[in-house]
Amino acid sequence: MKYHRVNTGDRRLQIARAALQIIAQQGVGRLTTARLAREVGLSEAAIYKYFDSKDDVLYFALKFVHDTLTSKMEQIISGKGDPVEKLIKLIQFQFAFLGENQGVPRVIFSEQLYLGNNELRQMYLQTIDKYFLFLQRLVKEGIHEGIFRKELDPEMAATACMGLVQTTVFRWSLTENKTDLNSKVNQIISFLKDCWGYSNT
Repeated sequence: MKYHRVNTGDRRLQIARAALQIIAQQGVGRLTTARLAREVGLSEAAIYKYFDSKDDVLYFALKFVHDTLTSKMEQIISGKGDPVEKLIKLIQFQFAFLGENQGVPRVIFSEQLYLGNNELRQMYLQTIDKYFLFLQRLVKEGIHEGIFRKELDPEMAATACMGLVQTTVFRWSLTENKTDLNSKVNQIISFLKDCWGYSNT
């Protein structure tokens, strides 16, 4: 795929998203500047005008993921609806975003992230920590409104939700994205409502 002339910021984003596309199809280990250059229609030398290394591209890609997810999550959390409605929107958005950026789970679950560059790991941790805080806010809001049982531990509730979501994404990634992530949303919500003592009376 080739792109029209764009400014530096947009070009960096295009390269980062192209990297995620390559990773989705071939894995992190197959990502090279040569493949990136072919994907975006640039010379390999031109790639280095925007990024210093492959890790630099991955960092920018994860920052794009972080900024997009946290911005939308903040919008959902601060918007209209009760905590369950917001949680549904939150998970639906996350699954839709991953469906459009299928290379993200492969980066997240890769050796490159866990044993490689510490900056990549820290960027991902920032995203996880932010997501965790959003979930705790929802749980506390639900407890305050009386729709979740009052003795519910917000930290453990958020951990359970994150575990369900991440396990679902991991299984989806292992099946090469053949299943429909959104088909799992209702199952996750139903299970959490039971665990959290949901009541709308």
